[in-house]
Amino acid sequence: MIEAKDIKQHLLRLESSYPVDQWEVGGIKVWPYLRIKLFIDLLKYSKQKPISNLKNTNFKPPKKTIKKQLFQVFKDLFYLLRFLLKLEFKSVIYFGGHFHRTKIDGVYFNRFFDALSYNYGLSDNHYTFEFLKIYNRNFYQSSILDLTSSINAYNTLQKIKSKVLKQRKVVSKVSLDGYEEFLKDVSQLNRFIVLDSYSELSVTRWVKKIINLQPFFKIVYKRIQPKYVVYAGYYGYDHLYASIYAANCMGIKTVDVQHGPQTNTHMVFSDWNKIPEKGYSLMPKSYWNWDEHSKKNILKWGASNGIEAKCIGQPYINYFNSTNKVTISKQSYVLYSFQAKPFLLTDFLSDSILSLIKALDYIWILRLHPSSYITKLDVEEFVKSKGVLEKVKIEDAKSSPLPISILKSTWHITHFSGCVIEASMLDTPSIIINDFGQAIYKDYIDQKKVFYVDHEAANFVSLIKNIMSNSPKSKIFKAPVYLNPFSNL
Repeated sequence: MIEAKDIKQHLLRLESSYPVDQWEVGGIKVWPYLRIKLFIDLLKYSKQKPISNLKNTNFKPPKKTIKKQLFQVFKDLFYLLRFLLKLEFKSVIYFGGHFHRTKIDGVYFNRFFDALSYNYGLSDNHYTFEFLKIYNRNFYQSSILDLTSSINAYNTLQKIKSKVLKQRKVVSKVSLDGYEEFLKDVSQLNRFIVLDSYSELSVTRWVKKIINLQPFFKIVYKRIQPKYVVYAGYYGYDHLYASIYAANCMGIKTVDVQHGPQTNTHMVFSDWNKIPEKGYSLMPKSYWNWDEHSKKNILKWGASNGIEAKCIGQPYINYFNSTNKVTISKQSYVLYSFQAKPFLLTDFLSDSILSLIKALDYIWILRLHPSSYITKLDVEEFVKSKGVLEKVKIEDAKSSPLPISILKSTWHITHFSGCVIEASMLDTPSIIINDFGQAIYKDYIDQKKVFYVDHEAANFVSLIKNIMSNSPKSKIFKAPVYLNPFSNL
């Protein structure tokens, strides 16, 4: 099993060993899908094995009666027609999820898209396609469209159409030279990876999904006529890949807005060494970055392949600056930002961290990741059992604005959270305590704003105390000004 910090070298070895830029299924170059999927799987299983890869094959949902099926068809048809007919011309379409939102004054605010629309005067000139879940009270509520329901309705109608017309879509061309050897190579990396999900059959089925969804997005784009289609993470969901594929095919500008660290260990955003002459239709053509380090990381591989990168700052922090919501507090806090999987609660609150909490004269803000499976109750019960409940405040990322948490904290500590970059922007020093974090942020560690201490070091507590005693604690925060990235609106 390979360590998280070694994933990059293995992915680059695979990329250089096989003709991945020529792998094509149904006219789609599939390497971006495969590489990103493999990167996420290797990262997920680098720490622990999955609970189970088995599915309950005994359960079968009850079949609907003909009457219920007909009712569902008419219901979906009505929903889809109403959805499409209400669409208006807008310059920008965002694709995002509820996990991008945080609560401000009782209203859920998208940290990236609502911030961009507010900052650059797009309040009435955008749609946000939201998937998975939609909150009741949102900023720019009237601009939100239910992507999941509309796609479900479309898919139902497509299935009925195929049955009635007895259509069976066949992927016309499969070109995967060397793929069997590639799969054997992948199987050696981590025994918990489900190889069936990478099989030629699985990839072909996945491409069918993308091709089947393309007409839906083409209709939507023709109705709205957007100049920009914007993501905060374009990968991980089939409908996002389908939407970016359709937009690229139609010549609409596709953009990924940075939503976390994009350093040279994040293999979604780094070292794409094999790109076909016309590029990949499953990837955005432009990247909008928080800082110059991230921008340079994109341009390192993208500049020679027609990829654009812009430094636009962190939209959420820019929003707080422009609305004068940034206040600097003199409270003595340490912000400790969690990651999502593969970490366990006992990894975040190990014996060394618990000793540090007890040793320092600070209140600790334990900030959960927006996508974390760990709950506030889990943390509360754990710290209570360890006798440090009175020294911590547990913070849900969806309910507490990050800029405020950073600014009222004297220090920020993390394994490798993207909060390192945001803390640096707000002049709050960070201490990285994980060797993978050290690799991620090697260009940021300067022993002034960003430090590194191994959390497994025998003298971990004394090393942290020494850094905190010798570093200035005053903050000099000046809000930078960025050019409008929506240059032609």
